[in-house]
Amino acid sequence: MYANEILVDVRNHPLTFGKDIFIYERRADGTVGVYHPQPDGTMLVESFQPGTADTPAPTFTLDNFVLEKLVELLIDSGIRPKDVSVVEGKLEAQTKHLEDLRHLLKLPTNGRTQE
Repeated sequence: MYANEILVDVRNHPLTFGKDIFIYERRADGTVGVYHPQPDGTMLVESFQPGTADTPAPTFTLDNFVLEKLVELLIDSGIRPKDVSVVEGKLEAQTKHLEDLRHLLKLPTNGRTQE
């Protein structure tokens, strides 16, 4: 669908305490294209050369409240960062392992000693 890898960068917005979100691509010629949604549903790509004084506008800016709601909706719809799923899986396995060890060693769980 896209010729180049699509990347996302989130930066603190200096005036609103929200977040500037950049959706962009790095190109083989060294330029970067930042995507900007248009009213007709298409994306305009603003090109710039990194390291110059030209800084493109973000794709969009969201305040923290709206961004938190967006993240919640994305998670609820099944979109999760890969790293979070891996960490959660490891944590769940580790928790079960510790419960098994407590049981084998007859260590207290929740303030009670197992018999």
